[in-house]
Amino acid sequence: MGQARKRPNLRRPPAAALAAANAEPPSFKGQKNIYVCQECCGHIVSVDLDEGVTPFMIGCEATLTCKGWMQSSFYRVFDQKMRASHEWYKPPEPEIAAMSVAMQDHVRKGGLVMRRATGASEATAVTSGRERTTPKESKTDG
Repeated sequence: MGQARKRPNLRRPPAAALAAANAEPPSFKGQKNIYVCQECCGHIVSVDLDEGVTPFMIGCEATLTCKGWMQSSFYRVFDQKMRASHEWYKPPEPEIAAMSVAMQDHVRKGGLVMRRATGASEATAVTSGRERTTPKESKTDG
């Protein structure tokens, strides 16, 4: 007869599993991300201004008339010096109070909110390799 096999201890997870479960999620504060539209193929560059979570998919922000969905590149951006057209931020409490209940819940659970970049003189998006400025933001000769 062979030796008796030692059964694993199923009551307590290994120390490495416990450490991973209790570890802080990675921080993307200051990191750029690219969202690409599955419909029009336009894309935007975003930056996380604060700690928090961002969605995997968002409504198209690259083309005014597009109703498609943009998918995250999961922060795999080779050039972190790219200018961001949008930014993710943690809104202040008065802004949270004016949001829908669903958005308030999202923010209170650590979610960030997106807006056009405030640091750029013109917020631009890239569509099919060409930059464009939305009509609301275009400059006029006054």
